[in-house]
Amino acid sequence: MGNRIHLLSEQTINQIAAGEVIENPASVVKELIENGVDAGATHIRVEILSGGFQWIKISDDGSGMSPDEAVLSLQRHATSKIQNADDLFSLTTMGFRGEALASIAAISKMTLLTALERAPAIRLEIEGGKTIEAGPDARARGTSIEVRSLFYNVPARKKFQKSAAASSAEITKVVTQLALAHPEVGFEFVQQNQVQFNLPPSSRELLKNRAAVLLGEEYVHSLHALEMNGAWGWVGDPLHSRHNRSGQYLFINSRPVFCPAVSFAVRDAYGTRLGADRHPIYLLHLSIPPEFLDVNVHPQKREVRLREERIVKQLLHTAVNDALFPREPLPAPMLANVSLSFTAPDFSAPLLLQEEQEETPLQELPLIMEIEPIGLYRHYLFVDAERVPSRFSCEGPGVVWFDLPAVESRLQFERLLKNSQKVQSQGLLIPLTLSYSRAEAEQLRGHFEIFHSFGLQIREIGQSVFLIDAIPPALEEQEVSIVLEEMIRELKTTDLKRKWALCICRRVRARKKSYHLREASHLIKELAQAEDPWHCPQGKKTLFYLREEDIENSFQKQPIKATADSFEKAKA
Repeated sequence: MGNRIHLLSEQTINQIAAGEVIENPASVVKELIENGVDAGATHIRVEILSGGFQWIKISDDGSGMSPDEAVLSLQRHATSKIQNADDLFSLTTMGFRGEALASIAAISKMTLLTALERAPAIRLEIEGGKTIEAGPDARARGTSIEVRSLFYNVPARKKFQKSAAASSAEITKVVTQLALAHPEVGFEFVQQNQVQFNLPPSSRELLKNRAAVLLGEEYVHSLHALEMNGAWGWVGDPLHSRHNRSGQYLFINSRPVFCPAVSFAVRDAYGTRLGADRHPIYLLHLSIPPEFLDVNVHPQKREVRLREERIVKQLLHTAVNDALFPREPLPAPMLANVSLSFTAPDFSAPLLLQEEQEETPLQELPLIMEIEPIGLYRHYLFVDAERVPSRFSCEGPGVVWFDLPAVESRLQFERLLKNSQKVQSQGLLIPLTLSYSRAEAEQLRGHFEIFHSFGLQIREIGQSVFLIDAIPPALEEQEVSIVLEEMIRELKTTDLKRKWALCICRRVRARKKSYHLREASHLIKELAQAEDPWHCPQGKKTLFYLREEDIENSFQKQPIKATADSFEKAKA
């Protein structure tokens, strides 16, 4: 007989709830900072050790709690944010479910110290959700919460957590987002007893200065101011777009969120000024009436839904266009009695920036080609099916088409994976300088040696500013920033070498350069020795076989005779 139905213990219920709300140390930091913001804090201090697994401390100067409220706050669904279900549709606070403190306490050893204005403080010591000590203490108005040994009583969950370095980067990202969401609150972030940044309370007008500290000067310099009907912030120049959404910061009613409708509207406003694989950067604040928002979509409140998507999209489309391409006033009319005359310089001789290399006629090259290609069309090579290497066994006569960028991408991918030695670098005459946000810089710092083994010489020269001295032969100088942007998002994975190879090969395939017959033929001979000669690393075909009978059938189709009956049938 199967197990009988029974009630779960309170401890099990709390640990299940904690699993829904607390994914990692960054979730703890996010929930506790939001509690401080809701308490009216003007300064919040965040301290972590070992990526937050060992120790997290969040201190604020908010309203604090009375002893009774402090004890009640550790119960599930205890909150000061809402009174009934109707309040869920008009939320004005960051948190509202009342599960954060209870969930954190259930999976850690926690100390809560809080006090009201001109009132004695109370200290609570909690382990695994149970209060083991409570007593008076001293503290100015506000709340301090220490979280130690996170996930100590749920080892199965701790086993699947990321490394301490990856967790630190995730926490930096969370603090960055919340600091940009609430310019009126001062933020201090301390990691491994070192102050990463200390931002005093600011204002909406000075948020760009805070963004420069957190996201980098390069990010801020490309921004255009936007302000219209409850939307304000900045959008990036099309030239500074990225291959991913890492540079997008959206805040709705001061809540960091992701909203597909807003993302689409901003991207759509750029039109053809952005490539299909590019994403704009922006830092946007939207003020939307709470009744038009559903923020209870995701357990961690990461995503929101809009009731009036069409209106918001139209407003954003107009606002982004006005920010990027403001309408210039008409020039003042010239005075009739003023005449300007000048002698225009002679530009009949073309200005040559680079000498064109003389091409040797193909017939003069001493070519010995085993595959004897028929010819080249753009970046495609077509070869008689009976002349291709035996690896590409074709069933009868026909033509084989090779996509040369895909072929080169496959070959480069296998070379990078097979090479167990450190890749040789090519030094740059003028080193590249790249700047990143605090969170991105935190992720990069722990991976310099790995990038060096890939042939990319990178070092930090300032606060979140990096210098690239040399690059691998497979990478072009103008592709470095794009590849690093992609890799920053992949640093959390284990097989970084494979991810790096994929990033490089995507760039190789995207180049669509021109090829000579000799080079193309050499690539095909190399492809015949590859492990998977039929697909590029992205899974797309490297070659296409067109049989002779298919070609003949295409020319032998009978033409359609137009008759009166056929016209009548078409009308019907």
